[in-house]
Amino acid sequence: VLAKHDSFRRQKQETYLLPIVVTDDGEPPMSSTNTLTIRVCGCSREGIVQSCNVEAFVLPIGLSMGALIAILA
Repeated sequence: VLAKHDSFRRQKQETYLLPIVVTDDGEPPMSSTNTLTIRVCGCSREGIVQSCNVEAFVLPIGLSMGALIAILA
C-alpha cells in the first residue's frame, strides 16, 4: 500500500479523488485502475455525522470494507 496524502481536511476540501491502481506479478502482468471518491464529513464529538449527505457505495471489484480502510489508513 502506497499513500501519498497524509490527511483529509473538510475545511480545506470536501471531496478528494483517490486513484487506485492494482497490479500483479503474473505473466503477463495485469493491472486495473479506478478512482475512489472520498467525501469528508463533519461530525460531533460522539461521531454523529452533521454536515453531509451519507451515500452508500457499491464496491464492484469485491473490495471488502476492511481492505478499503487499510488502503486509506
